[in-house]
Amino acid sequence: RVLDKRGPRIADSPNSPRVSVPPNALAFSPDGEWLAIAGEGSRLQVWNTSGYDIFLESRSKDVRSLSFSSDGLWLVAGGDDGVIQIWRWAGEETNPTPILLTGHTNRVTSVVFTPQGLMSATLDGTVRLWELRTEKLIELACQNAGRTLSKKEWKSYLLSEPYEADEPCPRLPKAPD
Repeated sequence: RVLDKRGPRIADSPNSPRVSVPPNALAFSPDGEWLAIAGEGSRLQVWNTSGYDIFLESRSKDVRSLSFSSDGLWLVAGGDDGVIQIWRWAGEETNPTPILLTGHTNRVTSVVFTPQGLMSATLDGTVRLWELRTEKLIELACQNAGRTLSKKEWKSYLLSEPYEADEPCPRLPKAPD
């Protein structure tokens, strides 16, 4: 059984997802076409209501919270290790490697998008607001990669932004072509 995308009713689905681990967190995309499923392990399953799924890398051992942004452009996960993972959501074209947001020192229990950015809460009672400005996300993506971004990476993380080979990480090594 899955939630029907037209509202809060339960509908039988012949294409229900088969999950490989017990889920800790679920999130529907705003268009109702995708269901993100997370639990223990090194990947997230994102199931399409047409009956197929894709898998995204997870850098957290256990993911406890998931959320899609209201515009459908971002998917975020919070884990036991205090790390927040964010993907530029593009359906099947989504880059499977997340951008990592670090700073929490305890389990992330909740993630939610607000008009001001992304809010996260942890087991120790800390609540943070993360700005999701393009330049900040580019900087974080470069830090995660340890170098500038390749044109392919840039396109998958920052779909609407023109490619900048050297900016904003000019001090980091160049990306391979």
